[in-house]
Amino acid sequence: MSNESNPLSDKIIITKILNGDIQAFAVIIKNTEKLVTQIVQKLTANEEHQKDIVQEVYLKTYQNLSSFQFKSKLSTWIANIAYN
Repeated sequence: MSNESNPLSDKIIITKILNGDIQAFAVIIKNTEKLVTQIVQKLTANEEHQKDIVQEVYLKTYQNLSSFQFKSKLSTWIANIAYN
């Protein structure tokens, strides 16, 4: 799978996760970890803080996945979580 998400694969992955397939969340992390890391590195130079923020981004992503409305790419939505 490439780093570029597409709406159909996003929908399939999200549906699997929401139906209890927690392992499918690893696909989201794999597809977006480079993007999230780049954003977080711009926010802080402290490596420990970076690790904490990345974990928080994915925790919030997981907790709010059911509210994703497919109005943008999943990677864009996750990037917004990282910025906020």
